Amino acid sequence: AFSLAEIEAGIEEPAQALEELCLAAVDRIVHDEALLARMRVPEAMWGYIRASWQRREPSLYGRFDLSYDGNGPAKLLEYNADTPTALYEAAAFQWYWLEDMLAAGALPAGADQFNSIHEKLVARFAELSAQRRGTLHLTAAADSAEDRGTVDYLAECARQGGFETCFIDIRDIGLAIDGRFLDLANGPIERLF
Repeated sequence: AFSLAEIEAGIEEPAQALEELCLAAVDRIVHDEALLARMRVPEAMWGYIRASWQRREPSLYGRFDLSYDGNGPAKLLEYNADTPTALYEAAAFQWYWLEDMLAAGALPAGADQFNSIHEKLVARFAELSAQRRGTLHLTAAADSAEDRGTVDYLAECARQGGFETCFIDIRDIGLAIDGRFLDLANGPIERLF
């Protein structure tokens, strides 16, 4: 159990500072070929990455893995940006767990959790759909239950946020002569998660 002060000063504030540091690091790396090479980014991708960064292509979410013992600010262990692993569990299952524990009397009445992932995902999709109408394709290896389940959850959030969605197995994405990605109907894929 955390106090509100621990959440705000020990976790929330350091997480915001870490996000800003990560974005500053990306800005530095994309403009420095030596750093791109050191990060083992394939040279053929440098121009695409730099152009995407300069266009400020949108990001959906990121997940910090933090270490926090209640003494001082949280420490960053790892940062995963726009990767699906554990998203569904954190956004949905943790909420169901809380409800079940409250119903069973295993937690005190009024206990809550600091978790607004679902609401924030829907709000972010709403921002993105307002900027760019149309279909959002989502992909994963269809036979990976974890990835497919998470991408299906993201599709539901995207629909709640105003997008039309379409799942396509990553192995079924085609490539047009002009380099655009195509879906199974040979339609262009304009946005892809």
